[in-house]
Amino acid sequence: MSRTPEEKAEILATAHANIADELVDRLRQASGCAKRVDEEDGMEHWSRLRKQSQEPPREERSLVYKDFDNADRAAEASQDWAEWVIRAIDERIAAEREFVMQAVVGEALGEAKANKGELDEQVRQLRIQLAEVTGSLDTMLKMLRADAAKVIDIEGAPSVVRRTN
Repeated sequence: MSRTPEEKAEILATAHANIADELVDRLRQASGCAKRVDEEDGMEHWSRLRKQSQEPPREERSLVYKDFDNADRAAEASQDWAEWVIRAIDERIAAEREFVMQAVVGEALGEAKANKGELDEQVRQLRIQLAEVTGSLDTMLKMLRADAAKVIDIEGAPSVVRRTN
């Protein structure tokens, strides 16, 4: 049972979508962002937005780094985060590829086992035929030896000629 290219592509697309959804959820959790608005908590979400709109606007402050050392640390942390995200995505894709390869190899092994069973049956049939032919050859050899051991009587010959082997 081998999969068609369309089925394989569908499996890969589903796996990639699952990986992407899981990574987005992890990123939201790590960054402290609010979760998606679901139908169950939609009313709470809109009531909170209404309350916020009625409050006086908050004063926004811009971030000012006091020294370059803090800015460098923030840039390094941002770079580390980006590298971690890329590494996590690469690991998930590699794991998915490994899974797909194992599925494909497993499928190929299953087909090979089925073919092996067919070949084993053919070998068994050939052995039976070989045994039959060997038996026939043994019988023919015995008959040939028996014919060779017979006495040949030729008429008109002065004496009886015997031929023995």
